[in-house]
Amino acid sequence: MNKKIIYIPLILFLTYFAFDKIFLIREYRFLTENDATFLYYEYKSELIDELALQYQQDIADGKKDKKYLVVLGSSRLMYFDVATFSRAFPEWEFYNFSAPVSMPGYYAFIIERILDRGIIPDAVVVESDPFQFNEGGGNFERINVANSFDLSFIVSNFSLFTRSEISSFLSGYLFAGYRYTMHPDIIIKRLQDKNNQHYIAFKGFDEYQRKYRGAGKSIIPREDWYERDFARLEYTAEKSLGWVFRSYQVSERQFQFLNQFLSKLRRENVPVLLIRPQVARPLEKIYESSMQKELNDWETKITEISRKHKYQYFDLAKRDDFYCNTFVDATHMSLDCYHPLMVFVMTHLFYEQKNKHQ
Repeated sequence: MNKKIIYIPLILFLTYFAFDKIFLIREYRFLTENDATFLYYEYKSELIDELALQYQQDIADGKKDKKYLVVLGSSRLMYFDVATFSRAFPEWEFYNFSAPVSMPGYYAFIIERILDRGIIPDAVVVESDPFQFNEGGGNFERINVANSFDLSFIVSNFSLFTRSEISSFLSGYLFAGYRYTMHPDIIIKRLQDKNNQHYIAFKGFDEYQRKYRGAGKSIIPREDWYERDFARLEYTAEKSLGWVFRSYQVSERQFQFLNQFLSKLRRENVPVLLIRPQVARPLEKIYESSMQKELNDWETKITEISRKHKYQYFDLAKRDDFYCNTFVDATHMSLDCYHPLMVFVMTHLFYEQKNKHQ
């Protein structure tokens, strides 16, 4: 038998491994993916580079009065109007690291990478919502593990990941084709149709987040648009319950990630504001009727951990100084609500900073 035959499997593997790198070509992903989620997670490493460059440049230029605000949340905090924010608060630099269905594990990863670069934010706003602490449903593995983290973070937090999650991460880490599967029919369709809506939307979302430092571009074309059909709000409430709250069980490890996240910021004496955004009334009714115990358990834990680190936590649905009554669906506030939310956030952060220096 020809001994060279034993090299055939190795050659085939190396050939596939080389071919697999085609999936890393940015244009390819625009041509084959159906969900824009990957765009937002993928860009965050570049956004950290942008933040580091700006931060170091301001230090070199002696701009001691320049302040840095970092926002971390799910899609519910993605739509801050960065241009309006900069006009209202010109002394602040705004960086939005929010991403769809993000969880505290993602927060811990991002803030660790920011601090590793020698960047100390002047304030951090972080979303805290029960759906981000759901151990069931598989969203942590399917979205966070699949789209964020690096090998060193996985290794240093090995005990907080399941075998399935580690296997999934390594598969995506070694083989791009595992993360971005090939769909020849979709590729051909988008190449043939220059007006393909998916392709145009992906390009638009990507250009917008790069222009506005991580902010998301709403699919709603008008700022004053909101859902006026109450039946549709009820429908999206039921749909959200079946997706993000599926098999709901409060996740102890996500609280461990949150504790890690807050501990790092407290050591640097960085002001942090934890907020739970409002949701539409139909979803609130579902919470009250079918998830009251789970949400009470979650709220007890989030209140305890925020007090432990001496940070403020606000449930916006229970505040007299903030109110939103327009929603694009049951889980997302309309863009109109983000303007008063900016004022609310900065008012309480200024208060926190004032206390910090007293």
